Amino acid sequence: MATRDGESREGYAAECQKKGSLHTVGVRHNPDRPVVKNSDSFCLPATGAPVISRSTSNQGNIEMIKSAAALFGIVFLLVGILGFVPGVAPDQMLFKIFHVNAAHNIVHIGSGIIFLIAAMAGAGASTAWFKIFGVIYAIVAIWGFVVGTGNTLWMVSNNPAVTYLHVVLAAVMLFLGFGASGCKAAV
Repeated sequence: MATRDGESREGYAAECQKKGSLHTVGVRHNPDRPVVKNSDSFCLPATGAPVISRSTSNQGNIEMIKSAAALFGIVFLLVGILGFVPGVAPDQMLFKIFHVNAAHNIVHIGSGIIFLIAAMAGAGASTAWFKIFGVIYAIVAIWGFVVGTGNTLWMVSNNPAVTYLHVVLAAVMLFLGFGASGCKAAV
């Protein structure tokens, strides 16, 4: 694409590089305004600082969300499986701290599988599941405070340690679902 004064974009980019600039950026031109030489693009000055584009920032967010979903999936899956191991969960107390039962372990295994599938599906699916599970775990945490020690949902075991862990999980998931996915670096 040529600029209004006939100079090619490549030629202008080469000129900008000779002047010590890092990048050229295209700018839309309003056809009703008078044209000044090189008004269709301009050079960003070479400051020595890296220029962060939205695509670079967005790519980092995408990878972070997918990696977090995979990590959550692996941890949930392992915790669910370990809940069935008598040596790790004697008397249904996982690591002698968290009260678990078969229903609780199945919920963790199911959550892990969903997070792993979401991680493989991409950042959109991962973000959606962080939002959904964040809300669910927040509700379960509130319900856990109401129930105390006993069963939430009439079958999933609960104790205060589990409730506080659900609060932390809900906060992290909500941040990853709503906060981290909305972060944008300044250009």
